[in-house]
Amino acid sequence: MTTPKLLYTIEQPHGLGELYFVWQKGESHSLLATTGTDATVAIHDRAGTMLERIKLQGLCAGMEWDNDGDYLAIITPNSNTVLLWECHVNKRINIETGLREPPSCLAWAYGEPLLAVGTQKGNLALYNHHTTKRIPIIGKHTKKITCAAWNKDSILVLASEDKTLSINNSDGDTLRIISLRDIPNDLQFSEMKTDERVAGENTISLVVGKRTLYLYNLLNPENPIELAFQQRYGSIVSYKWYGDGYILIGFSAGFIIAISTHIKEVGEELFQVKNHKDNLTDIAVYNGQAASCGDGQLKLISLWNNGEVIGSVSPAGGAERCAWSAEGRLLAAAGRARLSVLYFYATSVVKIQLESHHTSGLADADTEKRLANQRKHIEKLLLLRRFNEAWLFCDAVDEEDMWRKLGEAAIADLNVEFGWCYR
Repeated sequence: MTTPKLLYTIEQPHGLGELYFVWQKGESHSLLATTGTDATVAIHDRAGTMLERIKLQGLCAGMEWDNDGDYLAIITPNSNTVLLWECHVNKRINIETGLREPPSCLAWAYGEPLLAVGTQKGNLALYNHHTTKRIPIIGKHTKKITCAAWNKDSILVLASEDKTLSINNSDGDTLRIISLRDIPNDLQFSEMKTDERVAGENTISLVVGKRTLYLYNLLNPENPIELAFQQRYGSIVSYKWYGDGYILIGFSAGFIIAISTHIKEVGEELFQVKNHKDNLTDIAVYNGQAASCGDGQLKLISLWNNGEVIGSVSPAGGAERCAWSAEGRLLAAAGRARLSVLYFYATSVVKIQLESHHTSGLADADTEKRLANQRKHIEKLLLLRRFNEAWLFCDAVDEEDMWRKLGEAAIADLNVEFGWCYR
């Protein structure tokens, strides 16, 4: 069994208490936004350096990168505006929703910076950042909108505490209302496997009452599927689509199961593992592997080998949430004990550890000292011909001179495996 390798930690980026984070989307996919109990959002680069700290009017209630990674939208429970941070120009904009109550959820559309904002009272606002056009819509739902999701065909789905699901077009017009048995959450779009092999994100998935998984196929709207699971699994904590129409589900009692959505085998368990003894708090999926948090541990499993555990670590401070960066090179896990700590793991390199970085304030001297130490370490690794490790450090530092040195050393070595990384 391979132990995940600690790359570096960020200690107390928001003081004591719970820590939340979200990786930047899009081609650049290099930034990480974090928030916690101090009513700020911090922006970190891949090396762990804090680039910006954004003060909020209250605790962060949600934050979401657009699909190109250009904008980060942030909401708080005591303001009816949305704070938009433009990463390329470091600009902050307060967006008026046109509604009186605070937002409750966010979702960016694909292809354009169109933001859907659900509110505490069930209303909806649509905002296009290119045109600055704003559409407030009253009475979309009768209670709080809990989550929202777009598909690539600009269909917007909203889930509400009124136990309904609304399907809408990009102008906010309601196309269909679906009644549910209980309160929905964790709304996602993906492609359900069918015999016809129709391409596209045709399936809405969501958790109902924390116990069942509801699948609604847009191509077969009269026959939704609701899957119930064994009581001993506990409640559904998180689920992720992967591969060709498969879903990985994490349960509170520590179980992880994989199911198929093919119409002939829908709901059939592909494998089931008890990954954590007492509890599970989060899962993440990237390509053929998954990560899970529980019992203070972070575990990696193989999705193509019946959930076999391929790595495990017990970080100081525990691990409650996890997510891979957009390109899958880094895995972040947030823990909460007496300290809130963010851990980054490299899952395919030999053991390395960078100097810990405390982000209580911005200190250029400390940052330069840390980068200088990393440069020296890269040069030492090149002398030892340990190119795998050197490549990861170069990726963290991301300086042209370091990439050049790595490329020259790689080309000079006949046994190099990563000569392609020279740029």
